[in-house]
Amino acid sequence: MTTSPTGWLAVYWNDRQLPTAWLPVEAWGRDGEPLVVDTKLGNLVNARSIRGFAELEKEPEPFIAALPAAGWRLHWEADGESGIHELMGFAVRADGEAIPIRQIDGDRGEAFGACDGEAVRLLEPGEDTP
Repeated sequence: MTTSPTGWLAVYWNDRQLPTAWLPVEAWGRDGEPLVVDTKLGNLVNARSIRGFAELEKEPEPFIAALPAAGWRLHWEADGESGIHELMGFAVRADGEAIPIRQIDGDRGEAFGACDGEAVRLLEPGEDTP
């Protein structure tokens, strides 16, 4: 059994079938089962033995850079509503994926991830609002 990070996450859902927890798969068992840390027992357990186990997913690439986004905006539409977010930067992952960071107040920001059914469009500096 290897004890190095595997690059995989065990995803757990609540009763409404929404993801609520992601635990790192710390190792693979003798029969190939994903093992995660059970903090109450203090040892590795089969990820599938914890209530709510839904699936395994590949861990996202790490963030390696942040780029400024002066003048960039994000237009979103969902469920008949729409809005504009001012962007303060882009977080860049090792695989090149850039995630917009929207300004929420003053110097604080948060990553913006589109939800299912949500249309998102980046607006360049000076571009008219749709």
